[in-house]
Amino acid sequence: MQVMAIETANHPRDYRAIIIIATLVALTVNGALVGWGYWISDRLGHVELTNLHVIGDTKLCPGELLVYDFTMTVSQPATVDLSTTIERMDAILKTVDSVSYTSVQQFRNYAPGKVTLRRNVYFGDTYTDPETGQQREWLPGDYRQRTTASVIGRSEFSELEVPFTVRRDCPGKPED
Repeated sequence: MQVMAIETANHPRDYRAIIIIATLVALTVNGALVGWGYWISDRLGHVELTNLHVIGDTKLCPGELLVYDFTMTVSQPATVDLSTTIERMDAILKTVDSVSYTSVQQFRNYAPGKVTLRRNVYFGDTYTDPETGQQREWLPGDYRQRTTASVIGRSEFSELEVPFTVRRDCPGKPED
């Protein structure tokens, strides 16, 4: 025998059906929004950096070039931000210090495909300290040049690191 709820102060109305319907509507709307987000994200495309090939020596002195090639693969037509920064590695303290500001390039890819890029990084006698803005000499030790690529609008990125060393036995600056 089933007893119907009576709407009085002692017997409130049964809201279970309304709660179940509201929950189903919320799950449907949230599922549609998540699906739409994945669909939009997939349409933005992906970028990948691969095939790193260092040309020449990675033990350098100021005034020399670090040269390397890599391949950038884009899955969809997209605008790609390619950023590069140099960091000093301190093996004893196990820390990383930025040596240069990040430089950013934008590439507009009108079709999916692969592009091979070459970097010729010149190391002058000094660099601009990002904290003080003053010119500093390169200290001997281990460094890395980090290159990251991301499609505008996506949080995913691809990264390459090129380790190099500033030698301790570099010749002094020539006298005028």
